[in-house]
Amino acid sequence: MAAEYSRELSVKVFSSQCRLIELGFRQGGAPGYGLRSQLIAIRRRKAAWPRRAEELADGPGHPGPGSQNEIEVGQKIYTRFVSDKQTEREIAEQLNGAGILGEHGRPWTRTPSIRCLPTP
Repeated sequence: MAAEYSRELSVKVFSSQCRLIELGFRQGGAPGYGLRSQLIAIRRRKAAWPRRAEELADGPGHPGPGSQNEIEVGQKIYTRFVSDKQTEREIAEQLNGAGILGEHGRPWTRTPSIRCLPTP
């Protein structure tokens, strides 16, 4: 009984996730640095730009750009990585040295400095 219940629940959850993706909603964890999730009210009207992913608990989110400062920092990181051929560690050290904080106001580490950013 428990296995059948679990299988049926899995089918329902997967179906719901597919439906949300088809409607253009983002699935997965919190958006990376330079992105925000916008709450979407019923009937697909844009409702609000929450500050953190935790605020999305009441409804589905739709990805959008972060602050202008975050976008500029993201573009610098992308350029340093792609054009200047700098390593993730070098970029993180430069950002920390300049006093630029990463996601959630924390210092940059090697991994999130590059991998959390969308490509321009």
